[in-house]
Amino acid sequence: MKISIKTLGCKANRYESDLLRKKFADRAEFVGPNEKADICIVNTCTVTGVADRKSRQAVNALRNLNSGAKVAVFGCGPRISHEKYRKMLNVDLVATEPQQIEDFLEQNLGW
Repeated sequence: MKISIKTLGCKANRYESDLLRKKFADRAEFVGPNEKADICIVNTCTVTGVADRKSRQAVNALRNLNSGAKVAVFGCGPRISHEKYRKMLNVDLVATEPQQIEDFLEQNLGW
């Protein structure tokens, strides 16, 4: 199973994304955000309006590249604007906590 993580924003977001990669490294292959994947994760940023827009664009770009993939978002975007992300038709999970992403990966990796 291939997983792509697109991380936007601060060091805290990069740290959370790195933790996911380490935790699931033995169960999945991690690929770059511009490569085909079975599961796509966007760690969002909303520190500015531009960052928020880039986060939503990243979700759409990953969906376009990976039409059959599961897509999950987390980070400050869903924590601040949960409904905005929930209304996106191309998102399977809108998580407000990193643990929800871990649970999502556990379920989809079949472990």
